Amino acid sequence: MEIHKLSYQANPYDTSLKEFNNYKEDLKKGDFTSKQAMEVLNKFVTKEHYKSLDKIVNDNTIFVCVPYNESKEFKNILPKLYAQTLSEKYNKPSLDLNDFILYNQKESSRSTYNIERRSMNDFSYNFKSQGKYEDFKMLIKYKDLVLVADVITTGETVAHLATYLREKAEINITHVHALVTANNRNPSDRDMNRLAQKIQGYTNDNYSMKEIMDKVHYNFSPYTHLKLARYERSVNDPASAMRAFNTMSIDSARVESSIQLSINKQIPRSIQRDHDLEL
Repeated sequence: MEIHKLSYQANPYDTSLKEFNNYKEDLKKGDFTSKQAMEVLNKFVTKEHYKSLDKIVNDNTIFVCVPYNESKEFKNILPKLYAQTLSEKYNKPSLDLNDFILYNQKESSRSTYNIERRSMNDFSYNFKSQGKYEDFKMLIKYKDLVLVADVITTGETVAHLATYLREKAEINITHVHALVTANNRNPSDRDMNRLAQKIQGYTNDNYSMKEIMDKVHYNFSPYTHLKLARYERSVNDPASAMRAFNTMSIDSARVESSIQLSINKQIPRSIQRDHDLEL
């Protein structure tokens, strides 16, 4: 399966990720009240956010917020509030994906730099019911979707979601926009070539440059530069080079397996009769 590629250029300006994370931790303690969340959102929205969105918003645009993680105790409503803010700013509709899709992930892919732990980080998406699935497809018909998130780091969550929606609902999404970003550009050919050369140098030319480059491109081009940078920092000797070479495929296989399970999972049927509610 090919992971859906997105443009992470909606906000080309890096924002203070550390400062944002501190505010977000406080929101968790306060159970993400709307008032507190809006205060945080307003601290980070800048004119640059709108300047970058001006380039991609059109008559058919609809802002769709990424769903929060059902596995967590707190419900992150920042993407929803931000999508609503953009909807009002541009006079375009917005949708809360939490109304349609259940999203579960035991551990955030951003919470660890350990490659082996990341490869065990499973996640799943599923429409809540056949009715929700059909409603969603009707609401976004002929629309150009902009996925709205609160933060983009590796880009994995939004890329996986875009892949699921493309395969399950035949929806093609090209742009994702976030309140806060961290190295949010896609990795360039030069970035990927640098990592491939580093791996080849430490593995004593056991693999051809083309073989390594093809593998690096397949595993990193759908995501942001930060994901590649994490792998690059981990390669500092022959053992770590081999580990990076092998685990990037393990990580991709895990991702593809998780998405495929979500795609193949049957959507729950909608409740249509009173006796469907009987215990």
